[in-house]
Amino acid sequence: MLEKIKALFERAKKGDPVLARFKGRLMMCKSKLQAVEGSKEEVMKPAEDEARALCKEIEEAQAFAASSGKKAQEGFNLLAKSVNHKPVGLGSLLIKEVDKVEKQELSPEVIERNKRYLDGDELKDGIVANDLHALRKGDLKSIKQTFRDLDGKTSLSKIQITKIREEIVKTVLMVPDCCGELAKNPKLCGEMIAMAQGMGMLTPGILKSLGDQTEDVACSIIFQRSSVKLDQKVSSGGGKGFSEANLNEWLIDIIPKDTWNDKKTGLGARVINNLWNAGDFDLLCTLITKDVDPSLPFSLPLVTSRGTQEGVWSGFVQPVEHLLGNYVKLVSQFKKDPKQFDPEMQKKLAGAQKVLETLGAQGTNILTDFDEIMKCEAITAFKEQPGTVWGFEDVRLPYVQAARESKKGDEPLRMIELWTAIEEVLKEEGYDRLLIDPDKTIPEIVATGVAGAKKKTAEKKKEYEGADLDEFLKNFEEQATAYLTHLANQIPKGQYETAEQSGMDMGKLMGGLACNAGLWWALGNKKPVYYCLDGLNMDEALDYKAFKNARIKAHFDGGPKHAEVITLGEIREILKNWPSMKDIVFFIERGSVMKDVSRVEKWIETMKRNDKEAGKRPAPESTTFKPKLDDIGVEGLWEAIEDHPYEAMKVTVKFVTLKKRVANMANLDILPLYLEKKCQFLIDFKIIPANMAEVCKDYLEKVKRNDGTESQSDMNAVIKALPESLQAEISGWRVRVDKFAEL
Repeated sequence: MLEKIKALFERAKKGDPVLARFKGRLMMCKSKLQAVEGSKEEVMKPAEDEARALCKEIEEAQAFAASSGKKAQEGFNLLAKSVNHKPVGLGSLLIKEVDKVEKQELSPEVIERNKRYLDGDELKDGIVANDLHALRKGDLKSIKQTFRDLDGKTSLSKIQITKIREEIVKTVLMVPDCCGELAKNPKLCGEMIAMAQGMGMLTPGILKSLGDQTEDVACSIIFQRSSVKLDQKVSSGGGKGFSEANLNEWLIDIIPKDTWNDKKTGLGARVINNLWNAGDFDLLCTLITKDVDPSLPFSLPLVTSRGTQEGVWSGFVQPVEHLLGNYVKLVSQFKKDPKQFDPEMQKKLAGAQKVLETLGAQGTNILTDFDEIMKCEAITAFKEQPGTVWGFEDVRLPYVQAARESKKGDEPLRMIELWTAIEEVLKEEGYDRLLIDPDKTIPEIVATGVAGAKKKTAEKKKEYEGADLDEFLKNFEEQATAYLTHLANQIPKGQYETAEQSGMDMGKLMGGLACNAGLWWALGNKKPVYYCLDGLNMDEALDYKAFKNARIKAHFDGGPKHAEVITLGEIREILKNWPSMKDIVFFIERGSVMKDVSRVEKWIETMKRNDKEAGKRPAPESTTFKPKLDDIGVEGLWEAIEDHPYEAMKVTVKFVTLKKRVANMANLDILPLYLEKKCQFLIDFKIIPANMAEVCKDYLEKVKRNDGTESQSDMNAVIKALPESLQAEISGWRVRVDKFAEL
């Protein structure tokens, strides 16, 4: 499938008249397939399903273009001939396009498929019979290929495809011993049964012949059927067939609670998300009442942008509890006046209301009523002492909206609202400019950010309902300036040169670092942090290091890179620095301010214990960093570090950060601080002198007092002891220190 998408993308780039319209989507599809390549089948399936759907859409567009073009050209040629004119203008263009389509060669893959199924234009006899013969011998490859080919590109007509599918149902699924054999591949069997239901051909007898694989096949069926739009589901199979209600009842009865809530497979989370997007709110609510956990997420391969479905976000299927945070206020408005929304939105909000009421009745981790949020203790505290609101994005949204309506929210309340001023410094060039010349860079970035914020508030008025926008933009400018000033004076953490080699997704890593810096900015400005714990599994935060290590290790074994879970990283930053943070952080649970801080102490103890058990972060082979280590230029370094991958990674990261960023920062105080707190690895491998931090700190302090002369010799000795690859940068820092003295 990846090769097919690549080929289509290349043709789109070359200007294919039909494919050019799909160029952007093909590029995105290609990236998603590359991200999951080599992963397990269930991990690859969403991306492959999306690719198949896109290919089908392209095929339909190509067929329409060909038929429309040919028909138009025939008419034009007839007209042209009648007046004895050669086709020109549109007619000439059309005939050229038709020629292109007619001359377009079928891919080898399509030619092979056509040979298998067609004799000229007619369907061959015995296609499924041959598959059946192999199936009875335990060989599922042939029937699997036939089933998959029907979704691929062929010259088969829709009638011919339907005929083969009907034959599969009648000669495979409806024959107990064949169906039982097919059930040995539960995923394939489930997909075929889902197809049969869609055709109105599923019978109770088929379901009775699944044997020991019944539960696994049921999981496959529900996953397939959950993504079918509600209005496309058959209401009755007719005759002996199953109604959709009958099938759902059977599936719920067969699949046990533990299977639904298995975090490894994510069945419950994925099915619920599909049902939400398909508009099947009744079945979604039924699953919740049957104890399918609405608080569980599911980790997908890394997707750095929003997925094709609502609630698929940065590598995760959101819990439906989180997703519904977007609708809590909207449902409140809908109940008061449904007609303010268009008919499609009315239907969706009626479904959201039903799901929120079901969650409320079952007992849930979130508040489901906006009026209750407006009156809660957290919003009362916010009114008395305005601050910022933190937590999972969609879960905290109703609190942000309530804060806006309190008339105390005329300012950015979330880091994401400062994003138009932050995103530039998450890029390597912008980050380096900020560190080297903050006085020039900050006003430029803030001006761009204010313009972006002005545009965003105009486009997304619902998100800023209740806020005085002029006051908001004024506060935005002040906060963005203060935040960037804070960031410019922190030890650099941007690992642009090494993050991906170390198994980390750079975009998510920098996003997490930016948010953590926001906590320290809030502390420096004595701004309360209202941290919403709703929807957050604290155990996952406390054990996050082990999860992260496992993901990174899986990447080195061929899986996708680890995408930082920003919210869990924020919680850990708070807990690691609780003595400093405790005066500004207020944890919120279901609208109430948490008062029992002894719980926080227990969290910290558990986190420390878990971190110790998790051990060091996995590292790739030392050879990954050999070019950068060789560039350091220390004799014997490679021999000393070759058998120590973790140390090779840390030395590379620390040295690159020191050379490229720390030594060039406008804030001269950061170099001694970085050397003191972050460079033990560089000392251990004899890359920098052990006394370098002390000497640099002493030199800086004495120069500030106009008394740096006596430290000159110590500074000279340190620079001379450094590898040549670092001497120029540290000498440059020294020159800037001396200039500071002159000023």
